[in-house]
Amino acid sequence: MFTVILETPVIAFILICLAALVLAELLIRWNGIKSFALFTTDDRCHYRMKASQRGHFLNRYQWAYDERGMRTKNYISTLSGAVILLGDSVVDGGNYLTQSETLAERLHGAIGRTVYPIACHGWSIENELAALTSMPSWQDAEKLILVLNRGDFDYTNEGSSQWSFPRRLPLWLLPWFVCRQLYRRYPAWWPPERPVATAEEIRRLRNQNLKRFKDVVEQFRGTVTILRFPFKGENTATETYFEDLAAVAKSKVSLIDITDSPMWTDDCYLDNIHPNSKGVDALSTYIKEKLF
Repeated sequence: MFTVILETPVIAFILICLAALVLAELLIRWNGIKSFALFTTDDRCHYRMKASQRGHFLNRYQWAYDERGMRTKNYISTLSGAVILLGDSVVDGGNYLTQSETLAERLHGAIGRTVYPIACHGWSIENELAALTSMPSWQDAEKLILVLNRGDFDYTNEGSSQWSFPRRLPLWLLPWFVCRQLYRRYPAWWPPERPVATAEEIRRLRNQNLKRFKDVVEQFRGTVTILRFPFKGENTATETYFEDLAAVAKSKVSLIDITDSPMWTDDCYLDNIHPNSKGVDALSTYIKEKLF
């Protein structure tokens, strides 16, 4: 008799907890957290966004990826004559910019020419150059604009984590979302997202990418521009690798810095690196003024 009485509130507590978890799962799905873009593996650049997908993250931020896994609504069969924006999530736009607010869309509206983004979350310059050279007629584009920050230089991202680079929708979103937050904002005891490279590994990778970039510049028939993009509050002049890249072909590669624009302020950031809608406006205006 005593056992039955003891177990009754325990069972009730368990049922309440299960109901709360189910309710939380339903609220997450109702709020549109489920509608995020997926990734896929790629032999050339390790990974990219999955092709031909679209959705509305948080029921607000519309996104669409074309047949190559690039964030654009306007698929083009060839890059001949196009303006290429090459980069990482700064170019892609991420989860908190709607499609019309991305840099490619804003620049297209500003200059009235075909602007094609080649970008993905977490890419380094090695990923970016590999993706670029896998595209049809990339050598025949009008302009190549690389949007780079110092975080792009010292690693190669393989996109191996299901928490940061999901390739399929999880069956249950709530536990996946909790694990993702822990993984991306890990405490001291949590394994880092990628191992820290040694000074020798960084030097070897940087030299390797200088050679790769030189090969790209030599094959490219149009003009090449490196846009130096800072972390929030960063003095970009402290990173000399931007100049090293530009020096591979001084007559063909120009180097510009968004911090030269009076429009660029701390209010242009969504977080410590990604631009918000105001920041994208400032970027597109600056690129138009400098290059068109």
